[in-house]
Amino acid sequence: MLSIVLKAIQTTPSCMEFEQALKLVNEILLAEKNRHLSDPETTILRGTWQGISYDEMAAGSQYSINYLMRDVGPNLWRSLSEILGEKVSKSNCRTVLDRYQSSGEQGSKTAIASKEEKRKISRTITQQTYQHWGEAPDLSLFFGRVAELQTLDRWIRQEKCRLVCLWGMGGMGKTALSRQFAETIKDEFDYLFWRSLGDRPSIPDLCREILQRFEPQEMQGQNRDCDISQILEYLRTHRCLLIFDDADAILQGSDRFGGYAEGYETYGQFFKRVGETSHRSCVLLNSREKLREIVLLENSTEFAHSWELQGLTLEAATKLFVEKKLTGQQSWPDLLGLYQGNPLALNLILVTIQNFFNGDVAQYMKIKATYLPAEITNILHERFAQISELERGILIHLARSDRALSLLELIEQMSKLELDDAIAAIESLQRRSLIAAKYRDRETEFTLKAVVRKYVTKYYATNGKP
Repeated sequence: MLSIVLKAIQTTPSCMEFEQALKLVNEILLAEKNRHLSDPETTILRGTWQGISYDEMAAGSQYSINYLMRDVGPNLWRSLSEILGEKVSKSNCRTVLDRYQSSGEQGSKTAIASKEEKRKISRTITQQTYQHWGEAPDLSLFFGRVAELQTLDRWIRQEKCRLVCLWGMGGMGKTALSRQFAETIKDEFDYLFWRSLGDRPSIPDLCREILQRFEPQEMQGQNRDCDISQILEYLRTHRCLLIFDDADAILQGSDRFGGYAEGYETYGQFFKRVGETSHRSCVLLNSREKLREIVLLENSTEFAHSWELQGLTLEAATKLFVEKKLTGQQSWPDLLGLYQGNPLALNLILVTIQNFFNGDVAQYMKIKATYLPAEITNILHERFAQISELERGILIHLARSDRALSLLELIEQMSKLELDDAIAAIESLQRRSLIAAKYRDRETEFTLKAVVRKYVTKYYATNGKP
């Protein structure tokens, strides 16, 4: 039917007047979508033909700028892109429609394409235009994490979770897991945006960058401020996946967990509103510590979840060891346990084993010591610079103990340690992945993982100073 429409207007002069364009678009939409242009869509098409901005369109109509620019416009351009087989936007709409009205043969071929061909065209346009991977890593090797991937898929794809936080000690593979998961689910989202927060962008700058990536044509040359409400409107009207890596960079150092650095408190409002507001999208955070908003939202809504990422399983680590051509297989579980399956630590120590022990893990384990690669030491240096004196004191006390200690034992052994302060400090250390809990005889005991114990012993436990 659409091919007949396009042929019927083939003889129309090449430079269409607005009324001709209006008729053409209505006939296209009727043929392919069984509908006509809505009133706000007509407002946008008319404004586009007049060459005016969304601001001017809103000023001359009953519609708000956000409604026209964030909702109606993107949906109209998406529909036309799917039908005509190429990217249509405010900036090129006149050119595209003019070309199709003057080239009936080309228009017919695209218009009468099968539904599968149209889906492929739409998918290609979306992938080329709406996926921004930023500094996401290019994964060459990825082992294990089956349970984590399945859980993320259930939370995000099936349960439509709005806010997810992957947190844990540096080097555990949060970024790699997010990248692997995003690759498997990317085609189910209208927009994908990956951004590291390591350079600590302000919320207005981050919002502006997101909108510029999603709608570059519409945002071109516009310098007005962008805010959280605009992003939330986008999350409501589109299915978006926003991935923020290094989210802990915006947190306050030398404080209990979850506090934001000065000037970045608005991020807390942003994450809270993302978790509480009804929308179709998901924000995925990678952080070395669990954000306070996640703790609160997990207890009040089913649309916010977190996962403390632990080390690789023996099955996954075995694949890594085989890939690296290591020997001494009987000692592989011991090596895995020594570094708690931390992928970064394992990859670094494997180089040492290859260089000094000819790749034989059993020979390395004979030295009965925990070697800390410089990269792991630097990660822990950064972590310890961000914790309070009380938290540091608890870690030093646990490092000096030859066994796990309960809360009451810590209070008894550490002078002037109040119950309230002890509970708050231990919770903070747990949410920063610096302390491990063990359960014995209906009581919780606390201890340090081998890598953290070695670090504290080497740099702090002697005199309490690095």
